[in-house]
Amino acid sequence: MKHRLIILILACGLPGMLFAESVRLGIIGTEEMTKGSEAATESSLLQATRFHGLYWEVIVNHVGFGMTTTARFTEVPTTDPALAPSLFLFDWLGGFDVRYHFTDRSVFDPFLEGQIGCAGRVDATDYAEKGFEDPGSSRMKYLSLYGQVGAGIAFRFHQFHIGVKMDYRFDNDSIVGTDIAAYPLSKFSSGVFGGLSF
Repeated sequence: MKHRLIILILACGLPGMLFAESVRLGIIGTEEMTKGSEAATESSLLQATRFHGLYWEVIVNHVGFGMTTTARFTEVPTTDPALAPSLFLFDWLGGFDVRYHFTDRSVFDPFLEGQIGCAGRVDATDYAEKGFEDPGSSRMKYLSLYGQVGAGIAFRFHQFHIGVKMDYRFDNDSIVGTDIAAYPLSKFSSGVFGGLSF
């Protein structure tokens, strides 16, 4: 499965790079804006509101496409003496991006974007070390598919760029055919990113 995923990523990215006017890659940090949202209570309890990760994008005629993947590893205290002192959770968000850039190689780069992705949370606790049987499929706590749109602006400095953006999630649903609850994403998220441009 891992090899198939790598092949899929390469198949999506390499053809575009052959015709790209610009290629970007870098690091990104995002913040789930949970205040006033249905996800606020649970997200704040489990502290999974900030994510960090990587992104890449190829741009042809002002249109860019690529992928963004962010994750967070969280240690959560537990009151169960058998599992003390804590459990470990791994959260991720990842998806395919499409952007429209209003300028071409200008210092200021405002853009619109859309993303379709997957979000999830898995229990990464080492139960064997604590003397318990591995819970198997019940390790998966949340899993959902989401769609979002947003806007942002980047600033280019030679081969480098930095920027900010904000996104609105118009959809976030559990995956059909599973009984795993949808990941409690908020409606809005913000992000700061930076990296290299070629």
